[in-house]
Amino acid sequence: NLLAFPLWSQGLYDLIASKPSISYFLQMSFANQSPPDLLTSYGYLTAHQPNAKNVPLYFLSGKLFTRDIEQTLYPSLTVPTHVLYDVDPYVNFDKLPLFVTEHPVWQTSRIFGTKGLPHWEKPHETFKAISQFWQQQSTMEQTA
Repeated sequence: NLLAFPLWSQGLYDLIASKPSISYFLQMSFANQSPPDLLTSYGYLTAHQPNAKNVPLYFLSGKLFTRDIEQTLYPSLTVPTHVLYDVDPYVNFDKLPLFVTEHPVWQTSRIFGTKGLPHWEKPHETFKAISQFWQQQSTMEQTA
């Protein structure tokens, strides 16, 4: 509610929806490069669509994140699920190895040297990991 107060919500929004701010937050998700200008521009354009004003405020308040998601939502997924990860400024993967051993439909691929956007930093490694996952799923379907 504090972030949404009309007196300062527009000014706060204008600040965090600016290109420098978007670039700053995107930089946190890149390990070895600056975020591409195209990605920053896309973020800026999407942040200035009708009714987009609430999203950054929800992000800052933490309301876009589900608490205890590994207990409340993830176990209910019964479809093959593939997690790409390495290091991320917003997510902790400490519980992932144990979770995957307890949920056999889940698999992981660690894309080393990336943060939250491996498909931007290491697209070839990301594509290879995803292709291997789908190939394995196809093989499992054929043998079932």
